[in-house]
Amino acid sequence: MEVHRIEIPTPYAVGTVNAYLLPGSPLTLVDAGPGVPGTWEALAEGLARAGVRLAELDRLVLTHPHHDHAGLARRVRDASGCRVFAHPVDHARLRGEPGVWEGIVGFLDEVCRRAGVPEGYRRELRQSMERLRGHTLPLDEVEPLDEGDEVCTDQGCWRVLHTPGHARGAVCLWDPRERTLISGDTLIPHISSNAVTEPGQGTFRTRTLPAYVASLRRIRELGCRRVLPGHGEAMGDPTRLIDERLAFHERRAADILRRIPPGGAIPWDLVRALFPGVEPGWVFLAVSEVVGHLDLLADQGRVEWDGQEGTWTVNRRGREDVGTVGREDGRTLGR
Repeated sequence: MEVHRIEIPTPYAVGTVNAYLLPGSPLTLVDAGPGVPGTWEALAEGLARAGVRLAELDRLVLTHPHHDHAGLARRVRDASGCRVFAHPVDHARLRGEPGVWEGIVGFLDEVCRRAGVPEGYRRELRQSMERLRGHTLPLDEVEPLDEGDEVCTDQGCWRVLHTPGHARGAVCLWDPRERTLISGDTLIPHISSNAVTEPGQGTFRTRTLPAYVASLRRIRELGCRRVLPGHGEAMGDPTRLIDERLAFHERRAADILRRIPPGGAIPWDLVRALFPGVEPGWVFLAVSEVVGHLDLLADQGRVEWDGQEGTWTVNRRGREDVGTVGREDGRTLGR
């Protein structure tokens, strides 16, 4: 099946974002780009090159709720009357329910506080999150899309895979006949996706990096021939790339472990050691990076940390070496 890629500009460091028009009827768009100047025109022009008008769209599928993928969802729905689908865990955020965005900002601030990030950095984080608020207009209705569902047109069906890690509700679309995966931000050719720390369901936070490692391993077993990512060019067989990403997480975990002194450390100490001179706008991503790898190390019994409502303290335990990330006795961890 021919899938039309539509490249949309963004104001973010990641560069352009991809939306995809699936072949066949009902007309289905996957992702939509951010709600900032210039993106609406780029989306409309990309659809026109595929012989489609915005008003003709029947469905919009969101791979995850981040602004660069979901920001234009409301305008697309208003222009076409299309149905919008996303993983249920993200519906409240996409609908802009009262207090949800404030809760996300408060959670990010609290994670940074527990990680030991100084107030000045946290203040800038709160301000940057407030600026982001306007990049996505709230939807009035979102329909569920979850593991095992199918997105079908008269040209064939795409199977929905829930692949948490980069986002709690991240999904990929898998065409088993063509062995093609629309990967969203779960797998990107030129960027190792950040497993952003997110609120938990029944717990303070989600252990996103162990979940992400498990999602990568799952994709590796699919036997993909082609991957259509959320950013960058299409890829062939992603096995080598996934192996490189898993090896990167092994090295990063080992590096963090070596930086923990015998008397212990707080995550902010490790952030500053790993990312000297980190800018305030990037602090939460840096904290997520460290927190995620500490979770992997904890799974392996190499560090002890978390659990405290005050500042988190990290202490070494057990062996100094780091084995295969996300594995113990052949079993996948973090799911």
